Amino acid sequence: MLCAALATASPAATASAQEAKNDLAAEIRAAAADIGGHPRILITPDLAAGLADHARGDARRARIADATIRSAEALVDEPVLTREVEGRRMLRVSRQALNRITTLSTAWKLTGEARFADRAAAELRAVSAFENWNPSHFLDTAEMAFAVAIGYDWLHDRLDQETREAARRAIVEKALAPALSSDRHWWKRTTNNWNQVCHGGLLAGAFAVIDHHPGEALRVIEMAVRNVPAAMASYSPHGAYPEGPGYWSYGTNYNVVLLDLLRRNLGGTFGLDGIEGFSETGAFPMLMTAPSGLPFNFSDNRAARRTHPAVYWLAARYDRPEWTRAQDRAADALPGGADDAPAPSWPDILGTLVWRDPGDLAHDGEADEADGHGLPLHWFSHGEVPVSVHRESWDCPDAVFVGVKAGSAAVSHGQMDIGSFVMEADGVRWAHDLGPENYHQVESRGLSLWDESQDGDRWSVFRNNNHSHGTLIIDGQLQHAAGRSPMVRFSADPAFPHSVIDMSPSYRGQLDTAYRGIGMLPSGSVLVRDQLGGLRPGAEVRWAMVTRAEPGETGKPTLELRQAGKSLTLTVHGDHEVAWETTDLATPPNEWDSPNEGFTRVSFTTTAPESGALDLAVVLRPGSSGDPDPGSEHLAPPIEWSPDEP
Repeated sequence: MLCAALATASPAATASAQEAKNDLAAEIRAAAADIGGHPRILITPDLAAGLADHARGDARRARIADATIRSAEALVDEPVLTREVEGRRMLRVSRQALNRITTLSTAWKLTGEARFADRAAAELRAVSAFENWNPSHFLDTAEMAFAVAIGYDWLHDRLDQETREAARRAIVEKALAPALSSDRHWWKRTTNNWNQVCHGGLLAGAFAVIDHHPGEALRVIEMAVRNVPAAMASYSPHGAYPEGPGYWSYGTNYNVVLLDLLRRNLGGTFGLDGIEGFSETGAFPMLMTAPSGLPFNFSDNRAARRTHPAVYWLAARYDRPEWTRAQDRAADALPGGADDAPAPSWPDILGTLVWRDPGDLAHDGEADEADGHGLPLHWFSHGEVPVSVHRESWDCPDAVFVGVKAGSAAVSHGQMDIGSFVMEADGVRWAHDLGPENYHQVESRGLSLWDESQDGDRWSVFRNNNHSHGTLIIDGQLQHAAGRSPMVRFSADPAFPHSVIDMSPSYRGQLDTAYRGIGMLPSGSVLVRDQLGGLRPGAEVRWAMVTRAEPGETGKPTLELRQAGKSLTLTVHGDHEVAWETTDLATPPNEWDSPNEGFTRVSFTTTAPESGALDLAVVLRPGSSGDPDPGSEHLAPPIEWSPDEP
């Protein structure tokens, strides 16, 4: 009966969907009828004409402008790019083209010096002449389409007719046509960064050539508006990005490009900027950044200081000047400092010279909230990949910080890091995540890096499995890749802020129940509390943490770590007869694994009793903290730390 009902309903549903599609196409076509001249890719003719004065109107913009000109000068005598494919990717070349063309075109707008425009035009001709833009790995195609769109649009009146025609032809034949050739391209409706990057880059190409190729351009615009919500839904409910802070920048940069192109050229975003969570996502990179300036780099993310220029656009769009201030501070804290800016990338240039609105700061009124950012000290993401962070302060570089990861390994860029944490105190990162492996290095060995099945090659990569993370290993086994472990408790109570994960699904077949609680004690210490049940009697359970610190004497239930003249003491509480041990991670277990110079795994192993129940409590005490002993209420089972689910 159900199948019959669906069959009966199907024609009406199909007709309704077709009507909606026709309505959207008509709306886009009507809005595009009034599209302006060049430039129209992310800047207006007025801004382009007055960019030099605009840049000098603000010290931060002036620094980026000067750095852009210096970078352009270094590029003038460089040979143009050639088509080089590494493994299955041409992505490095596409990104070089995008940075080069943006830098040179901007330098020409800033200075009026023909040498910059001529050098950008040479790059434009070179990449337009490539045989193709590697559509089998469509990120390469989309980023190159964006590069050529910027060059063609920003330099339009400076280019000769032959170069303009070559660039238009390349955008249509090497990007738009391959994208439109099939409705089955997997990236069109995926929920990860590929959706945002591919549609964002293609949209730039479409708007660049829409006056000469309206048919293809309008179809690409409609395709983007229809499909990008699948990826934007990942920001729900509170702006977290499932792939982590580094991929947040990648995906969100292109998502912002897409929205800005629609807004500037069609007068609106068709409701895309109202998708749940997107108005909150400008806070995410700040929330994920620890006092050291390093991110909580869960999944395939690097522990590298960086800025997130898309935040400038988000701050202006959603009237959040505190986000602008936070990004300004992040830029000033980068190596080199505010007065010696490194070569800016295309997001740096657009973010600072186009998207950033220093006027936001002038009308902010009252000073920030006491935490200095208007952001919470304790935060839980909810969403597909649950993460939480707890910090003592936003303004003290020595503050205690801990970030905790729940969720599943079998997600885009996921790792077997369920229960893993990073931790800082006294200005030092003590607990680390090793970050991602080099994709090409693994793939060139014939391994299927993106196979997330339990026996998939992805988990034979050391950095991807739980043996390299600050979590539990039971009888030497891997975590259950498809398990989805929820965050079941979260508290921002300053007396005992904490998070609790039900890790049982991630250890399916190895135990019945596994709760991990991580909390900040009043003394300034961090407590990691594990409550396990249903273990095989005699099962070996290893507790581990990865660090760059120098370990002290091992073989005891207490271990001191030292780094940068500071100390952290790890103490196992309870009746367990355990002894800390260390493993140098510099030499990896497999030839396809990268070395991990300077990293050590500190761990202890204990054995499950006949009851199969095991309770572990480890206190991480910074040298600056008070009494290391947790109170009895903190040693209670973590599921009892707070009464309700978050």
